[in-house]
Amino acid sequence: MNNLEQDAKQLLSSLISSQDNRTAWDKVGKDGWGQNGTSSFMKKNQAKHAQSARSRLLKYYTPRLEKFVEDKWKADWNCDYFHFEKKRLFNSTGTQSQRSN
Repeated sequence: MNNLEQDAKQLLSSLISSQDNRTAWDKVGKDGWGQNGTSSFMKKNQAKHAQSARSRLLKYYTPRLEKFVEDKWKADWNCDYFHFEKKRLFNSTGTQSQRSN
């Protein structure tokens, strides 16, 4: 599986109702999802959010807490299905890192 959206569509399209001969994709997968209910199931959110998340995280995170979170959720962060972009609040010396990473 390289693309979760396509794989979900393929799986749901293979499930066909014996009552009305419609696929699960047609019934519940192709729309009704997302913020406005117009997206398909597992469609990647492409929206850019400007909510000052970095400054908010810096209020609560310390270099030690960031390291703890990285270690505990390493498998999730590195999973290709999620496409997480690596972000660091602090560099290896414990000072704030630059915004670009």
